[in-house]
Amino acid sequence: MTAEIKKRRYVYYHCTNFRGKCPNTYIREEALSGLLLCDVIKPIQIPPDVAEHLATAMRVSDAEGLEKRAAALRQLEQRRRIVIAKQDRAYEDFVEGKITNDFWSRKSQQWEEELRTIDAERLRLDGPHAPLAVNAEKILELAKKAEILYKSQNPSEQR
Repeated sequence: MTAEIKKRRYVYYHCTNFRGKCPNTYIREEALSGLLLCDVIKPIQIPPDVAEHLATAMRVSDAEGLEKRAAALRQLEQRRRIVIAKQDRAYEDFVEGKITNDFWSRKSQQWEEELRTIDAERLRLDGPHAPLAVNAEKILELAKKAEILYKSQNPSEQR
């Protein structure tokens, strides 16, 4: 649809005929605005109590996510300490001649690979984490006030 101003005052919308000839006629901006309000804006409006319940659930979910990340980081740190302890013990055994050079080389490579994997996972978990609850609350706030905001705007803002 495209807008067209008539008599320097009235705004009418009509089909652009992009996909071929369209049987629809012009529609005044006020009529289109009323249709949008009834068919688009009102259905997305959320009652305040439902919006508050959803926001609370998002905050709880966000907090649980942070707790899970912290627990995963603690677990990774524990795994890292265990691997390093194994390396240290095996190195002492290697120096004392209790294990062969081939065994030391093979196990050392495995432990180094495991340490790289652990460090990569720690970097992923330590990365920036945007709280979902903040964005969700803003969207819910808009959905709560959608009809009021739409009605209070002038036609150019409604567009």
